[in-house]
Amino acid sequence: MFSGLSVFLFAYIGEHGSFEIYRSLKRPSFSSWKGIANYAVLTAFILSAFYSATCWLNLGDAIEDNIMDTFLPTDVTINVCKVVLAIVMCLTYPMDFFVARQNINQGFFVDWLGRTEYMPLVRFLLISFFIWAAAGIIGKSTAVHSIPIATTSLISVFLLFFAAISFSNLEIVMGLGGAIGGSSVGFTAPSLIYLKTFRPEIMDAYKKSKLKGLSWVAMPVACLLFGVMALVAGTVSAILLSI
Repeated sequence: MFSGLSVFLFAYIGEHGSFEIYRSLKRPSFSSWKGIANYAVLTAFILSAFYSATCWLNLGDAIEDNIMDTFLPTDVTINVCKVVLAIVMCLTYPMDFFVARQNINQGFFVDWLGRTEYMPLVRFLLISFFIWAAAGIIGKSTAVHSIPIATTSLISVFLLFFAAISFSNLEIVMGLGGAIGGSSVGFTAPSLIYLKTFRPEIMDAYKKSKLKGLSWVAMPVACLLFGVMALVAGTVSAILLSI
């Protein structure tokens, strides 16, 4: 159960893209954004349920945790699927630049410099290169030197690549990645940020009414506790399954 929870957390860390969907609407409103989010989640659920039910009806209990391992290594179709999956996973790296790039463009070029929100190709490439170059060294130095940063990031990418290919079992990678990264990005960090940001409002509400004050912290505290539980249980489960 907990290994499945880790995979769920791994998939959950992409929720940051939903904010850019809100900003990309012609008439941004909470009701429109909520409707799109509900339709997207419902569509993803239907597709996932359909594929899961189809696989179970055809293969039964013979399905492995990694469905690719269910088939023979000599199966040409499955090997093609593995290659396609690898390509998709590689493409998720530049796709993760999307949110950061849009916020840099909005905050720096539009709000501060007064440029158009439309992102020309040159600006697009410069922001993308800056994000890629700074990804591996943010917080280590206040001075930005493009060549050392780019070199460090490139080395980090290759080290991660060789670390990734050393694991033949995808389950432990997804399990550890979800348990550590997913719980932190999706639950514990947002909860702590919320509690820190709205601390004055929470204290004022608590002084007026204890029940109202507790209502401010109930959800973030629940998410925080769930994140800690998922971190511990998911990590232990992934390690035990790999032994």
